[in-house]
Amino acid sequence: MAGQIIRRGDRKWCVRVFLGNNEHGKRVYQNRSVSGAKKDAEKVLAEMLRTRSLGPSILRNERLLVDELLNDLIREYTINGRAVGILKMKIEKYLRPSFGKLQASKINTASIEGYADSRLMSGAAVATVNRELGLLRRAFSLGYQCEPRKVERIPRIKLFKENNVRKGFFEHEHYKAMLQALPDHLKAVLVMGYWTGLRRGEITSLKWEQVDLRNGVLRLEAGTTKSGEGRIVPLAPDLWECLKMQRERSRLEYPECVQVFHYRGKPFKDFRDGWDTAAAKAGLIDEKGKPKLLFHDLRRSAVRNLLRGGVPEKVAMAISGHKTRAVFDRYNIVAESDLRTAITRLSGYISQQEGEAEKGSIGTQNQNPHTIRTSEASGVIN
Repeated sequence: MAGQIIRRGDRKWCVRVFLGNNEHGKRVYQNRSVSGAKKDAEKVLAEMLRTRSLGPSILRNERLLVDELLNDLIREYTINGRAVGILKMKIEKYLRPSFGKLQASKINTASIEGYADSRLMSGAAVATVNRELGLLRRAFSLGYQCEPRKVERIPRIKLFKENNVRKGFFEHEHYKAMLQALPDHLKAVLVMGYWTGLRRGEITSLKWEQVDLRNGVLRLEAGTTKSGEGRIVPLAPDLWECLKMQRERSRLEYPECVQVFHYRGKPFKDFRDGWDTAAAKAGLIDEKGKPKLLFHDLRRSAVRNLLRGGVPEKVAMAISGHKTRAVFDRYNIVAESDLRTAITRLSGYISQQEGEAEKGSIGTQNQNPHTIRTSEASGVIN
C-alpha cells in the first residue's frame, strides 16, 4: 500500500506513506500527524504522495545531514570569491558541532531556538548569533534551490531584534594615534581604510594588478566587492605615497607576493589581535579594555569626511560602494562635534541678529519725533 490514514484519537490522524527500502532492505515510511476531519488527512496524504512521486531523492533527503549543507555553503563562498576565513571559523566552531550530525529534515524551531539561547547564555552578542543563524538559513536555502532539491523545506529561523547600530567615528587625532601604535604591516591598511572607506574584505583582498599608481586609482573588479559590481576609487596624495612605499617594500622583501597588504608575504587571515593591541597602546579602549573604535568605523568616517569636504553624495556613494540611500544615510551619522559646531553657528547668528536689532532701535530713538508722528499719521511705517 502506497499510503494510509490511521486514526490516533478524536480528530487525530497519522498519515503514512511508504517511501521504499533502504540499503539494508528495511522499509522506510514518512509519517505526519494531522488534526481535524478525515478529509484534512486525505489532503495531506495526497500531497505526500505527490512529493513521493518526484523520485528516489526523497529517500536521500530524509537522511541528509546538515554537514553537507554547510559544506555547500563554504563551496558557494569559495566559487564566488568571497572571504571564507571567518565563515569557516563560525561553521567549525559553532554551527557544525551543534547541527552537523543532525538530519536536515529534523531541524525545527525548537532546535534552532535552543542553539540561539545557548549561544546567548555563553555571552555571545545578539548580532553575532544573528549572523550565525543567517548562515544556517543560507545553507538550507542553497539545499532547497538545488535540482533536485536536497531539502524539502527551509526551517523558520527568526532573528533577534538588534539595537547595535554603531556611531563611532575616527577623528583625525584618533587616526594619527592608531597609525603610530599599529605594527608596520597594518599601518598601510589603516591609511587605505581612512582615505577610501573600503570594506575590510575589499582592502585585504587587493592585488597589485588593481593598483594604478600612474593614474592614481584603484580598480575594484566586478565580483570582488560585496555588491558584486566593480568600481574605480581615486587615490588621495597621502594614500598614493603610502601605496608607493608599500610596493617598493614588497618588491624588495617579498617579490613573489601579489597581495597589496600581507603579513610576511602571506595574505591576512585576521588582524583583530594586532588592532586590539594597538588600540590599547593608543589609549582608545573602554572601561572593559575593549577598543572604542573598530576597523569598520573607518568606513563611516570616510563617508562623513567626503561630505564635509564638499563631495556630492552621489560621488561619495560611488567611492564608498553604497548602492542604496538607506544604507548610505545610516553611515552618514551626525557626530557630536558636528552638533556643537551647529550650535556655535546658531549662537553667532542670533548674536548678529540681536546686534542689528539694537542698532535699529538706536537709530529710531535718534529720529525727529515730528517725522515719526507725521509718518504714522500718513499710514507709513518706517
